Amino acid sequence: MRTAAVVHGPEAIDSGLAAAVIERLRKLGDVKATMGGATGVAAVIDAGLEGVIDISKRERVSDALLRLGKDSDLLVLINEGKSEKSAIEFGREVYSRVEGKLKAPFFQIDKRQVIYWNPHAERFARDFAAIFGNSVVDGTKLELKKEEAVRRTVSCVKKGEAVWINGNVIGRATGNEVVIIDDGKGGLELIGIEIKEAGLKRVGKVDLRNAMIRSGVTRRTSATKRVIKNAGDGKAYLVDHDAENAAFSLRGASVVVTIGDDTTANAGSVLARFGVPIIGIIDGDEDGISSDRAFEGGSVIFRVRSGEDDAVGKLIRDNIFGGKSAKEISCQEDLAGRIQEIARGSILSRQDF
Repeated sequence: MRTAAVVHGPEAIDSGLAAAVIERLRKLGDVKATMGGATGVAAVIDAGLEGVIDISKRERVSDALLRLGKDSDLLVLINEGKSEKSAIEFGREVYSRVEGKLKAPFFQIDKRQVIYWNPHAERFARDFAAIFGNSVVDGTKLELKKEEAVRRTVSCVKKGEAVWINGNVIGRATGNEVVIIDDGKGGLELIGIEIKEAGLKRVGKVDLRNAMIRSGVTRRTSATKRVIKNAGDGKAYLVDHDAENAAFSLRGASVVVTIGDDTTANAGSVLARFGVPIIGIIDGDEDGISSDRAFEGGSVIFRVRSGEDDAVGKLIRDNIFGGKSAKEISCQEDLAGRIQEIARGSILSRQDF
């Protein structure tokens, strides 16, 4: 039997659930496992599972299921939700995207329950529920979300949690549900969100149907940091409020300059696992979506005046990167020193790692 497992989120890795489920699936035959979403890369490396779970692609869980489902006899989603209800809501959203497109049996395993989403997955779901001591939920009886191109709803949100679109925090939830609507004029109508205007501006025009929308923090659990060293490609890269993309595209960089508090924290923690130092520009307005403060040795963090991180980022792009996002550097080049010189009027402090 050919089985494909899609792992969602770092919590399923840190708890040991993903490794245990994959090991059990191997008793059925060959297993292909991949990370779905964009927040679990560091956890996979910390657990030493990069040879077991593919972390080379940035794709939504539904897209990973569709890709792997083409040549699989069984599909499994491994997740660890904030609660049983949120796990069901997440699975329901995922299955709404793939309903009618999967031929193989498909079930979801969480820390307390196993949910089968098509009838022919029931026997597998019950077998795994018995093995892991979980309850069984019949997902075929649940009403699926009929997602519209112009409207997205995020349920089971906690009041005060950060809400992200494509890695950018656009505000905080004011209740237990968030609704995001395309206003038809290139903008978004937000319901249930205390808006962060700067973050919303960075999102720009967005394809709401395919956008990655989440709430909360990047990693609710923790583990001992582990590093996969790389030789570096002799280039410096500039990342302006796009940490998730950096985690996938810049793993071989020699150094990465990050603009923004959350971008610096998120990109810094993931790139540290690949031995990539960063030079971060922050101004103290972090939304707190990442508690991981792992930076590779040689990293430098500049604290600038409140509200000036974007302006400093533009200075760096124009004066050091020549308006681009990458440049060749020599091993002797003092990039942090050059940044300190051109931004000296805005810099309040420097921290070296």
